[in-house]
Amino acid sequence: MGTTDARKRGAYCHRCLEPAPPKATRCPLCGEPIHRPANIRKILAIFGLLVFVAIVAVSIRMIHSSPPPPDAAGEPDIVRPGAPDKPPADQVKPALGQ
Repeated sequence: MGTTDARKRGAYCHRCLEPAPPKATRCPLCGEPIHRPANIRKILAIFGLLVFVAIVAVSIRMIHSSPPPPDAAGEPDIVRPGAPDKPPADQVKPALGQ
């Protein structure tokens, strides 16, 4: 019964599959390292979150510090509600055979 409890907790050697004491860092029989750092997932999650927050902060700062884009035609776009749109200028296209 003790071996199944040890295997459920992960306190066994991955090399020789023998149960090991819970606090042991190496297998008493073969010397293989038993426990990996338990907090590696938490450390990686915190690091990823910090990188994400830093990228968002830099993006927001770049958006606020950049100048507004120039007008494409040099004319201010004044939109009057209820006014019709301007029709496009007539363009003469050459015939297909020419």
